[in-house]
Amino acid sequence: MTRRSSAPEYRSIMGRGAGVVVVEVLPAGSIPEIVSGERRFQMLVESVRDYAIYLLDPQGIVSSWNSGAERFKGYRADEIIGQSFSLFYSVDDQKAGVPQRALATALAEGKFEAEGWRIRKDGTRFWANVVIDPIRDDGGTLIGFAKVTRDITERRRTQEALEETRQALFQSQKMEAVGHLTGGMAHDFNNLLQAMSGCLQLVGKRAGHVAGVQEILDSGR
Repeated sequence: MTRRSSAPEYRSIMGRGAGVVVVEVLPAGSIPEIVSGERRFQMLVESVRDYAIYLLDPQGIVSSWNSGAERFKGYRADEIIGQSFSLFYSVDDQKAGVPQRALATALAEGKFEAEGWRIRKDGTRFWANVVIDPIRDDGGTLIGFAKVTRDITERRRTQEALEETRQALFQSQKMEAVGHLTGGMAHDFNNLLQAMSGCLQLVGKRAGHVAGVQEILDSGR
């Protein structure tokens, strides 16, 4: 579905970032009708609480904020608008230039998507799925970025628990296989010793009268 509007940034958010596309064809009419349609779109984005949906300017400065973003990250709109989105990254990621590379990738490839740790206002962190789309005007000039973030911490914990279980099962199976192998080797070695003992006894009977043979056989046992 496609939403036609005079504001290209809204088309970009709906088509790429939010994962939801709304059908609303605005008739050629007055400016108030267009403004009303854009306001309805803003209300829709602001009402979404399961996704952090917000806009950045071309330099990565937060320019809009929805209730989902406040819920995930802990910042009110008046606290974060005007701040760099790099605040959501760890100090190490900031020093490594991770936020800037994300914007550069979105600009070069048309989209950036990744998972990683993000930092809340209170300093706690959550595992996030992040999608960043560049927003351009009708002339193709970059006017900002749409950013959608989802908290997938619980999903990651589940995956880690499954991986730990798989590794434990693998180790258990490996130890069981080693046990079978060593048990089989011990059995074969015991059979070999019994055969050698029988041979020594036979040699002893046949050559026991030869000087020194009996001593050698006794040491072999």
